[in-house]
Amino acid sequence: MLYSCAYIVLGIFVATQLWIWLQWADGASAVVLAAVACCFFATLDEPAVQIHRFFV
Repeated sequence: MLYSCAYIVLGIFVATQLWIWLQWADGASAVVLAAVACCFFATLDEPAVQIHRFFV
């Protein structure tokens, strides 16, 4: 469970840094979507596949 929390924090941090670095006007939406996706799928063994399906 600790790893899941760490990955959620890392995902939100990376999304936030991209938002700031790229000076993206609507970057807050990307941060929210990253947070929601991480929280939905954090308990799965391989969440990347499901997150990809969630967005596509």
